Amino acid sequence: YIAIGSYRYQASRLTIGGIKFRHKKPSDMQAFSISYFKYFLMSLISFGYFTPQATDLMLQNTINRTWFGGLKFNYQCNPSKFSKESLIWTLLTMVTFGLCAPILMNKTFKFFARCIQLDESRLKWIMKDGDIFKIYFISVLGILFSFGLAAPWIACWAAQRMLKKLAFVGNIDFNAIKSKGLD
Repeated sequence: YIAIGSYRYQASRLTIGGIKFRHKKPSDMQAFSISYFKYFLMSLISFGYFTPQATDLMLQNTINRTWFGGLKFNYQCNPSKFSKESLIWTLLTMVTFGLCAPILMNKTFKFFARCIQLDESRLKWIMKDGDIFKIYFISVLGILFSFGLAAPWIACWAAQRMLKKLAFVGNIDFNAIKSKGLD
């Protein structure tokens, strides 16, 4: 429940082009928390095979309750298409002691970004593997050298750089959304 509250808080502080995302409160947080916890445990037991399903549940609950101006986000995904690839990269990450983690992150972001739609536009993840490697290793080194004290600032720094690599593909008029304002 704390992680979900944190996620909602971060989404409520996110701005793109001066417009804030409005996150509506989930109707049944307890049922969602139980389902998410179930997938989380299954992911641990299965070495990450169910991680895409847990991520899908989190995104579905969050994105489908998020508004951008007067437009509602839409999230539709089939995480089972990504489960095998995710499992392979998770095992490679374990074998290489975390060296493959940035590639797994990049593939995960790319897969789930395609599932998010706003009006007639879809999100596209345009970060290259080399860019995410830089962010990952700078973050790891920063956290290690600060003994974890700088973790919140490093998380914000990394999120800012990664969010700049999201782009909308399709027809969308951001100026019209700005002129309408937030609901």
